[in-house]
Amino acid sequence: MSHRFAVPLVILGSAGLAAGFMPALAEAATGTTAHSASTTLHTSAAPKSASAGLRTLHAPTTRSHRLRQAAVGGAAATDPNPNLAVGFTGGDVSALGITADASITGYSTATSGGLSATIAWGDGTTTDYANIGTSPSFSHVYGSTGVYSITVTVSDGAGDAAADTWSGIQTEGSEYTPYPPTRVLDTRKGIGAPAVPLASKGTLKLKVGNPPIPEPYGITAVVLNVTATRATAGGFLSVYGDEDLSGTPVPLPQTSNLNFSANEDVANLVIVPVGSNGVVDFYNGAPGSVGVIADVQGYFSLTEVNKYVSVSPTRILDTRKGTGTGVVKQIPANGNLTLTVTGSGKGIIPATGRTAAVAMNLTVTNPTSVGNITAYPAGESQPTTSNVNYTAHSTVANTAIVPVGTNGQIVFHNNGSGPVDLIADATGYFTADQVTGGSAYVPLTSPARDLDTRPNSLQDGTATPFAPGYVSWASSMVFNATVTKPTTSGYLTLYPYDPATPNALPSTSNLNFGPNQTIPNLAIVPLGTVPDTTFNPPVYEIGIYLNGRGSTQVILDLFGFFADQ
Repeated sequence: MSHRFAVPLVILGSAGLAAGFMPALAEAATGTTAHSASTTLHTSAAPKSASAGLRTLHAPTTRSHRLRQAAVGGAAATDPNPNLAVGFTGGDVSALGITADASITGYSTATSGGLSATIAWGDGTTTDYANIGTSPSFSHVYGSTGVYSITVTVSDGAGDAAADTWSGIQTEGSEYTPYPPTRVLDTRKGIGAPAVPLASKGTLKLKVGNPPIPEPYGITAVVLNVTATRATAGGFLSVYGDEDLSGTPVPLPQTSNLNFSANEDVANLVIVPVGSNGVVDFYNGAPGSVGVIADVQGYFSLTEVNKYVSVSPTRILDTRKGTGTGVVKQIPANGNLTLTVTGSGKGIIPATGRTAAVAMNLTVTNPTSVGNITAYPAGESQPTTSNVNYTAHSTVANTAIVPVGTNGQIVFHNNGSGPVDLIADATGYFTADQVTGGSAYVPLTSPARDLDTRPNSLQDGTATPFAPGYVSWASSMVFNATVTKPTTSGYLTLYPYDPATPNALPSTSNLNFGPNQTIPNLAIVPLGTVPDTTFNPPVYEIGIYLNGRGSTQVILDLFGFFADQ
């Protein structure tokens, strides 16, 4: 359902995230309510189409070609419109929808019949239009992602016709293909780049599109688990597409993906656009050098594979309470936990059908040693990559998109010398089935900062609605969420906001933080389904909830969105 709204890693080392998080911070306030903020955070009401990478098409009348000069009704052709021509402009209006505004010239109503048009949309369908006038508008929704050619043919009813074709029309939306976790970059070992750290203010360019990903065409975004390691100074990494689809270089965005301190190992999931050259850029914004590791976990392309279905954030695993397993038991040292994800969350993930992968936020808590968690499909060999790195006595979260394996199961391996608790909050799943609400992904050409409360802070214990401001047909947003300068320990929850129940909270979380930390995590957040009518036009919102006893600054960088047809 779309809405109109305004707008596997090796163990890296013992140095890591600050210790001292309370285990309870890994869960949101189940069975409680929050105070509601008095105002809504709200961006500009104007959709920022250019920022979202929405393409336009233009077929000028000068390219139009004459088709025929024929007799009509047995009479000789009078050639009333020898200069008849058609051109059109248009662009994407949804994930799979397109509009075309035609301009017909060289037509005289005094010597002709009524204008008509036939449009071949390039997907095997043709639409006829009668009495259209000289400036008609047409629209079409494709049944699948891909690249198409559109041909518009107009007739004057007196024997003359003209046509124009625009090739290479690409749907805005793309669909997901899970990929075996594969290391494509490791500056420690010379994988994908020379075996040297990324220098301060330096940019590393990594080729990810064909090869190493063997997609024949149309990769639009790649899912990478990125780790910063061995940093000599604190700073951040920005990950972004090197070019857009037209081959134009993309400037360094004013956004970030990972924040790190010196000698700290930090991982974060990134969904980054891939342009025409298949290259992804890594920029080091720190005053010192840093090692960079990247593991491919999947990609989006124009090949119709798996569409995304968003769900209300739901806890499907909590080893502290037996959620999902029926047994209160930690994952032992160097041990596995196998979770049946299909049918989990009281059926929020379907028990039947072709579920290919599940998007979930993973939180490790109560570890007694250094280690990492690797999530992978049941029935397959354990990969040598990981999803969450942790240190002793820490609480660490990271988003993962995990393929579903044999019997609808996922395996979580604890590669540590001590037991850990693990929590998984599902936000959606990918399926090859034709389902209501199935969405395609639209990456922004360049990521954009959608919310930055600095220098102000949001009050902990308050549910604050936020109306994103980029497009008019999204169902879920893909943010890199960052909290900075928190005054106490706590956690952040992003969720679909319902203005009719402003204090209702889900029992899930997105990231955990300690005092004065800067912590990021990718968040795939469904928009609320009830519009906030206090705005004109009404908007659909997400909720921002901070659990703690102080205040926190929040940054949301928008990388893309999911939208249906």
